[in-house]
Formats: sequence, C-alpha cells, structure tokens
Amino acid sequence: MAKFVHISAGYLRSLYKNIFDVTPKQDILRARIEKAKSLLSLTDKTIAQISELSGFENENYFCRIFKAEVSFTPTQYRKKFIGPEGIRLFQLI
Repeated sequence: MAKFVHISAGYLRSLYKNIFDVTPKQDILRARIEKAKSLLSLTDKTIAQISELSGFENENYFCRIFKAEVSFTPTQYRKKFIGPEGIRLFQLI
C-alpha cells in the first residue's frame, strides 16, 4: 500500500494508527478473525478450510491466534452455534 501512495511503510503505519487507532496489521488480523467467526458459525467447512479462506497460511497459527483473540478454540466457538440436535442456531439467508 505504501508504494502505491509513494510514502514509506513506517509513515503509512503511523498515519493509519493515528486515524484508526490500530495498526494495519492489527486491522487485517481483526478482519480475518471476523471472517473466520462467520464461517465457523454459518458453514460446515473444516477448520483447515476456514483457516485458508480467512487468509491464514498455517492452521496451527490460525488456531493459536483465534484462541488468543476470541478466548475459544475454533471448534469451541463453532459448538456455541449448534443446537442440541446438530441444527445451526443461525443460518445464512
């Protein structure tokens, strides 16, 4: 991004942090976790598939970061959205 607007990466990071109160890296990570949460609650895709679709190159890293950010493993998070008969509590409309 910095090259696109002809400024240094450090300056872009500083501007971004001043405007959005998070670094670009933190913002990207948050977006990836939100996508993973959505996929976990609305699909039957495997954790490996969700990891990849959310932009993580390593499933173990994804699981570690997910747990640190959400306080649940991806599997625990998914189980929160499944009712007693295996029916998803939320469905994609």
